[in-house]
Amino acid sequence: MCGIIGVNVKDRKGLVDSIRLIYENQKNRGRNGAGISIHRKGGKLLRLRSTEPKRIFNKRILKLIKNGDKVLLHHRIPTSSENKAIYNHPLSNEDYTIHLIHNGILSNYKELKEKLQGHRFETLDKKTGNFTDSEILIHLIEEGLKKGLDIVEALNYMHKKALGSYAIAFSIKKLNKIFLFRNAY
Repeated sequence: MCGIIGVNVKDRKGLVDSIRLIYENQKNRGRNGAGISIHRKGGKLLRLRSTEPKRIFNKRILKLIKNGDKVLLHHRIPTSSENKAIYNHPLSNEDYTIHLIHNGILSNYKELKEKLQGHRFETLDKKTGNFTDSEILIHLIEEGLKKGLDIVEALNYMHKKALGSYAIAFSIKKLNKIFLFRNAY
């Protein structure tokens, strides 16, 4: 089970120590990889991923975080793919406007991928055809938003299509918010 951390930074003072404490308390949720997404006020999204959590959870990286930022942090235990940085979360859509962290398993991800052929899957291994099922969720949310749905309706759209047990945290560039969603079946 991966670890998901979301932070709405109001006062950066003590942030590094707080994130380090959270990480230390959750490190059993994933020691094989980590990632961070920093959503700046004004819309800029930054993302870093590594197979070495200490590269993400360190003072140099955490100094990038400013007051007003929305931050997603992820610990990873590989379950459906190799331990490579490309598979670590946050994952992104084609234009990098949605960053998403996912914990769980989708049972119908192959079927859904066939229906999402127009999308780029950043974790797709062209030799094997393997990819991280988490990308399905990003593209379903994106599809809902492109249909003109608001965020709640886009989540319902995703929820109706994606079968499985999962929790996600995601950020959308134009909305400057962190969203959390959990489904269990």
